[in-house]
Amino acid sequence: MERLSFYHRSLAALTLPAISALAPASIPVSPADQETITQQQWTALRHNLVSITDFVTLNLRKGKVRS
Repeated sequence: MERLSFYHRSLAALTLPAISALAPASIPVSPADQETITQQQWTALRHNLVSITDFVTLNLRKGKVRS
């Protein structure tokens, strides 16, 4: 199996936090706390998705993306 390119490793490093941003809390919390946690998770997810989009767009413009 070949090693992933720097681009694909970087994209994975940005994608994994986005995927895990909506992981459920592992301890019981009150409904109010759960709402706060959910809002924070959505904010983190939006931030990570913007980072991924910016990274891909920048690399597409530079012509660095190869399959």
